[in-house]
Amino acid sequence: MATVRPFYGGAITGAIPPGYIDASDIRQVPDNQEVFIDPQTDACIIIELLSLTPNVSLEDLAPYHFKELAKENAADFHVGECQVMSDDTMPHLPPTKDAYKQVIKGTQTIAKFKEAAANLVTTYLAVVRLAPPLSTEILISLSAPSEIHPESSSKGLQPMGGNKELCDRLFTDLLRSFHIRDFGLFVPE
Repeated sequence: MATVRPFYGGAITGAIPPGYIDASDIRQVPDNQEVFIDPQTDACIIIELLSLTPNVSLEDLAPYHFKELAKENAADFHVGECQVMSDDTMPHLPPTKDAYKQVIKGTQTIAKFKEAAANLVTTYLAVVRLAPPLSTEILISLSAPSEIHPESSSKGLQPMGGNKELCDRLFTDLLRSFHIRDFGLFVPE
């Protein structure tokens, strides 16, 4: 069963599965991110706070960020289904007029640490755009390897990205539990 964990000093909370460790305990993590990794599967959950992305429409919000993530990872990618989330998908957030919510799923072929061997990674990405005066975008992602290349530094780990039911449940639990407890975290326009 997942444990509700504090993010950003407790200003936000959400359910993180058992076994995931806080990446900041082992490496540097940017201040605008919270990163949790599963050392058994190489799966990763990232919560990231960004300034409003100018010139990106609501309809293009999740695809835009998915493609930017792939670009940052120097990854080939395939975009799967993309949809607007209903308010009950993230019940602890303001309604759509104040917090537009969109989710996208797809895959990326990513080489870790600039290795030649690339892994196929199933990626779930939820994007929440908070309305003015906050003008913040919250990215919530789950990346789970589906296929690990035999020459990857991740070889020997158990890829969970091929287990759609498990990944769907973990991501849904995180979204349903995601709770902004202190809106003072966000800088107004």
